Amino acid sequence: REPTQYIVGKWGFHDIELEMRPPVLVPRPETEELVDLILTWWQQQKSDAPARFLDVGCGTGCLGLALLNHLPSGSFCRGIDINPTAVSLANSNAISVLRSRSNEYIAEMRQAGTLRPQGEQTYDFIVSNPPYIPSRDLELLEPEVVRFEDKAALDGGDDGLSVVRQLLDRAHSYLDPTSVRTIWLELDVSHPLTLSAELSSRRAWAASFGFNELKPELIQSHTDLSGNPRFAQLAFPSPSPSPSSSS
Repeated sequence: REPTQYIVGKWGFHDIELEMRPPVLVPRPETEELVDLILTWWQQQKSDAPARFLDVGCGTGCLGLALLNHLPSGSFCRGIDINPTAVSLANSNAISVLRSRSNEYIAEMRQAGTLRPQGEQTYDFIVSNPPYIPSRDLELLEPEVVRFEDKAALDGGDDGLSVVRQLLDRAHSYLDPTSVRTIWLELDVSHPLTLSAELSSRRAWAASFGFNELKPELIQSHTDLSGNPRFAQLAFPSPSPSPSSSS
């Protein structure tokens, strides 16, 4: 049972139309809800200011492109993915969706746990719909998902948080210390609670060595339309002032 989206070759997502190409993950309706959450939050934070953000595991480009479609001109998204087909598809979708603004989006091959390359700009926030399904649960997925979609875009390791941990370990290097330093994630419904406890433990450990600002904290979990805790909003504390600036 090949997914309809692959057969048709195009699919609508949050006011935009995207090309679909196997085995790149088909965007889910829940991810449209994440777009709305981020747009509302950014409006409250920065009003009409352009945004710079990183999309980790960009796939078709759906998340970054849907956000850029509503963000002010001059915004910028860099999408990263380990699948070359996804990178090619995301860049192609950027041209068709953004048209004259296509220079505001670029996708490239990169792993979630990679430090920000020297010379690359920093970002206001990070968005990600990472692989979050525990490995043991993959066999429970629908046949069309297992047979046709990229396993690497689904398999989140033993507890579904392997890629999330890689992202969080490196996120501080990507975020502008003068901006909102926020991470938005789509997760399994069991993850926000698990992540909150784990982050609290890691922040306590980091604080004991004076590095608390390098570890994010869970600000809020958000439910999807079915009432499930599907999305997590994390943020880093503001950097500690230097002794000279506090004197």
